[in-house]
Amino acid sequence: MFHDSVKGAQASAVIYSLSETAKLNNLRPYYYFKHLLTELPKLRDEKGNVEKHAAKI
Repeated sequence: MFHDSVKGAQASAVIYSLSETAKLNNLRPYYYFKHLLTELPKLRDEKGNVEKHAAKI
């Protein structure tokens, strides 16, 4: 997909890893990603970080 660069390959690896982890936990990847992409922005602090709140989702 975006494997023309090292960063593209790393980004793809992250997405594939999240997708496979969702499947292993009997989650449907589409809905898992939809949930993450809907909820994570709500947890950002003033700098855009979500690390302190990541365990909540």
